[in-house]
Amino acid sequence: MLGRRAMSFINYAEKEDGAVITICQARMLDDANLRHLQKEILDQIAEIEVKKLVLDFCLVEFVSSAGLGMLVRVKKRCTERGIALRLCSLEKTVAEAIRITGLDQLLEIEADQAQAIASLQEH
Repeated sequence: MLGRRAMSFINYAEKEDGAVITICQARMLDDANLRHLQKEILDQIAEIEVKKLVLDFCLVEFVSSAGLGMLVRVKKRCTERGIALRLCSLEKTVAEAIRITGLDQLLEIEADQAQAIASLQEH
């Protein structure tokens, strides 16, 4: 089933064999906005029936430490639901923050959405 709907902080698109959530917020900093963003992502994860998910950061320019913590919670929820997760399209500063904190050992990251989807097909 193919579906598409827009939300205030994310854009969700269901594909044939998975789903893509694009974060529509350039800076993941503010606690209130992060709580809202996390709620939207986790609510979407709770609703989806697919087992492959791409989290696309193509519009994100910066992630705070609280934003990195949110990514850990998203990964945990995906693991609990048996959903394979890939991150993609990370700006250099976002990728560096993930690498410095060691989260690159927990999160699987691909260069772009096409590569993320392809890596999930191999999963």
